[in-house]
Amino acid sequence: MFDKIINYGDSFTTAHECQCAEDNLWFRKLFKDYPAETFINRAKSGNNFSYMFLEASHDALTQQGKLLQIVSLGVLQRLPLYTDGWYDKETLKTNSSLTDCQKYFETLYVKDLHDPKLTNLYHPTLIYAELFNKMQHLHELADKNNNKIVFVHMFHKDKEYNERHPLIEPFENNVLQIGNYFDHTLSCNNICFDAGIEPVDADKYGRYGHHGAEGQKMFADQMSDNIKKYLEIS
Repeated sequence: MFDKIINYGDSFTTAHECQCAEDNLWFRKLFKDYPAETFINRAKSGNNFSYMFLEASHDALTQQGKLLQIVSLGVLQRLPLYTDGWYDKETLKTNSSLTDCQKYFETLYVKDLHDPKLTNLYHPTLIYAELFNKMQHLHELADKNNNKIVFVHMFHKDKEYNERHPLIEPFENNVLQIGNYFDHTLSCNNICFDAGIEPVDADKYGRYGHHGAEGQKMFADQMSDNIKKYLEIS
């Protein structure tokens, strides 16, 4: 059905941080009938959702064939930095690829800010309004190109924003009507916690750590019916 299955995420879907083989990651387990060459994993440690959505939009416009795009959201309180030189000092030229650009993707963390005023860059209302708005635009782009896209949470335990906020609500309601967004109640964090599966690095991060092969499989098993129902596949 799909020519390529592309995952966008952070450390919660990297084999290194999850201490498992690449084919043990949840999306590989869920679509295990597809050959390995079908998959592209763009996740990297410390990634932010702005870059995930930028990458997904880029792929929607440039990749050939029918795509399934999976956005595996991790920590949201991160902002994008692009570090290639400005104007004539840029090193990338017209023949460069997305992979070349990714070498200059970096992230700004709230812990690195020393001016309290700047922490409002990470205000949860702003973050979630932008998140849901970007979801809608990505869905429209995927639909326009006859592709499919789904959004899941890997990291979240609780809802981080106020219900029915006037800035968030219209964006959220629109996304919820589509059916391809699976909220924090179905996060890998919550599903594995309920199943009694601890992260592989729980000694360092507690329940907010990275899930290995066992947790990844549990998440895939639990999400399988939901995602395949949306995709209208058995």
